[in-house]
Amino acid sequence: MRIIVAGSREFNDYEFLKSKLDEIVADENNVEIVCGMSKGADLLGKQYGEERNFCVHEYPAEWNNIEDKHPGEIKSNKNGRYWIRAGIVRNETMAQNADMLVAFRVNKSSGTSNLIELAKKYKLKTIVIDI
Repeated sequence: MRIIVAGSREFNDYEFLKSKLDEIVADENNVEIVCGMSKGADLLGKQYGEERNFCVHEYPAEWNNIEDKHPGEIKSNKNGRYWIRAGIVRNETMAQNADMLVAFRVNKSSGTSNLIELAKKYKLKTIVIDI
């Protein structure tokens, strides 16, 4: 069972995440964790997988991949130029390579909400924990 553990960057309650995931994976076999590598819930999910000796699949967003991108898809911030679709593309790739999503969403986070919609599109079992 490949499980995306994702959510808001502001989420930082590892003990809560661990207790919820322990309940969820209790009846699953061959658990693997899919991680988007963002701070917050994503990296806590990676930590959880590593502590449980689960295989962890990393899917970092390619924010710096701006070559050959349409100029309208490139923006700038204090860290420089970035591809605005990187998170969306990463989320779609994860959804295509998983069986379940467990989302820890804070304040209806737009990135997490996008992943929830993609999970529904790809018919993943979806558990949303709104914080």
